Amino acid sequence: MGRVFDATVQVRLDDDTLELSRIDSRVDINLDRVRAAISYYRLNEDILISNTRQEGVILQSQVRVTDNYFLLYNLMRDIENNL
Repeated sequence: MGRVFDATVQVRLDDDTLELSRIDSRVDINLDRVRAAISYYRLNEDILISNTRQEGVILQSQVRVTDNYFLLYNLMRDIENNL
């Protein structure tokens, strides 16, 4: 079955000022028939071509109904644009 709980965080710092330019974090949960993951990201405008800051949350979930059938649910929330 593997790990039940896993968490990762990655950051990117500005070379000159050491200010946070990007953060990606993710938490995974893996139970018998249920898997879920939630991710948070934030990218500052100075590292993007669009010059627009991006920030959001992504939820992914899966429930195994039988060996061959799954229910999936995904949700993405754009925090920066309030969508």
